[in-house]
Amino acid sequence: MAENCFEIATSQSGYCVLQICSNFVVQHLLELKIPEVTENLLRQLKGSYVSLSCNKYASIVVENCLIKAEEEQASQIILELLSSPKVSILLVDPFGNFVIQKALLVSKVSSSAKSNCIYCFSSHMCVWQYMIYMKLGRLTKTLETFCTLSVGTR
Repeated sequence: MAENCFEIATSQSGYCVLQICSNFVVQHLLELKIPEVTENLLRQLKGSYVSLSCNKYASIVVENCLIKAEEEQASQIILELLSSPKVSILLVDPFGNFVIQKALLVSKVSSSAKSNCIYCFSSHMCVWQYMIYMKLGRLTKTLETFCTLSVGTR
């Protein structure tokens, strides 16, 4: 199988299988609750939490990172999610929405994370209300236009 990894990874079905399996491996490593392993995984995922949150299988990994991480680590993940320019998309994304819900649940434990969540949600409320009325097929283009207009008027 090792000889055929590239071929498997570049085929549509092979890519999906590898993606699912790698997510299970990461989840299993988090379940081991070995602080050094968890810290290493979180460090490697840093900077990717938003894009991972919008993926069916990777979003589960992000949720588990939030749950299994220490309070300070979870706060850093939440801060990365909330400080992203794409945070508004997470709320309406079918998978990102679950990550945001988990972030809220975790933030109830950490007062600093909770403060960050409240600030972010209040500052993006207008955008989210606007997005609710948009059709999902046109959401990305409309949101980009809306954000460009909003940024230009500040």
